[in-house]
Amino acid sequence: MENRIDYIDLLKGIAIFLVFLGHSIAWNVKDEALVAETYPRSVMFWYYFIYSFHMPLFFWISGFLFSKKNLNIKDVPRYLWKRTYTLIIPFIFSGILLNFISDGGGYFRYWFLRCLFEVIILSLLYELFRQKYNLSWIWDIFYYFFIFVLLRVSNKFFSSNSCVEMILGLSHIAGPNYLLFVFGILCGRYTCVDKIFERNSIYSLCLVLYAVSFFFFLKNTNRLGAINSLIFLLIPFWGSICVVYLTKNKLARLRQNSRVIVWIKYIGYYSLELYIVHIYFNFRIYQLGEYCITLANSENYRDVFWGLTCQLISSTIISVFMILLSVLTIHVLRTSNLLSICLLGRKNN
Repeated sequence: MENRIDYIDLLKGIAIFLVFLGHSIAWNVKDEALVAETYPRSVMFWYYFIYSFHMPLFFWISGFLFSKKNLNIKDVPRYLWKRTYTLIIPFIFSGILLNFISDGGGYFRYWFLRCLFEVIILSLLYELFRQKYNLSWIWDIFYYFFIFVLLRVSNKFFSSNSCVEMILGLSHIAGPNYLLFVFGILCGRYTCVDKIFERNSIYSLCLVLYAVSFFFFLKNTNRLGAINSLIFLLIPFWGSICVVYLTKNKLARLRQNSRVIVWIKYIGYYSLELYIVHIYFNFRIYQLGEYCITLANSENYRDVFWGLTCQLISSTIISVFMILLSVLTIHVLRTSNLLSICLLGRKNN
């Protein structure tokens, strides 16, 4: 699209800030598995709150923007090449660099780049057929449902195959992420679907559903059986709809030249580069994380409140610092055409 959509940049800014914030909280925990086994989920309230919808929100944004491309067969080679150098090339080269300078796992940490490329490929072929034969929305539902079932079955079949998981990352797309990408496509393609974000009644319903679902998630109850799996699939929907509604109808209507709005749009514009670069600044303050968790696990409500407040404020400060370092790094890397393409997936003008 030639013209940028203001509220989309705001959404991307909010989503990438939540990525920084979620990682700041997680990186201050020395052993996440031990914390999950030892403590109730409530001690990591902000972590679970952010992770319940922040990456599915990115997939919604990507699906929405994909629907606006209006590609024809002649545009496909150029579009595929652009997606390759913006997603796959940094996935490979930034992953290699991260493996050298960290404790490994570079490719896994960039799972979003690979999985976004995969869902785009899965949607591209159908998009060409849909436009050529003028297919209706019924075909949309049939195709996307078929792909979703295929992904779920494949993930279950290859769940024990680490090689397939490392290459395809099925566990990341055979669930809410793919569904939110499809939902984004439908919102961008059909005005009647996108109008749900203009209705306060829909927002209110989703807010209540999210609050109830998240409550049961924090309780980690197994008495609900299969409903737990349904909650896992739907929480990202409720959360994403609420964030999109608030951004589109509240934030986007604020004074656009205010410093906060300009800053959110700025990091939204560089969201993909920030996602790639921020993992280099892996700050870990284990004593701070342990202090917050200990307080949040107290039976004293004041200690719980202070523990969660301290966790949020300290992680916000760390996130802002990481963003500043990441933005500086991006501008340095973009002085080199080669580094900009290989590590950031961006061509300099």
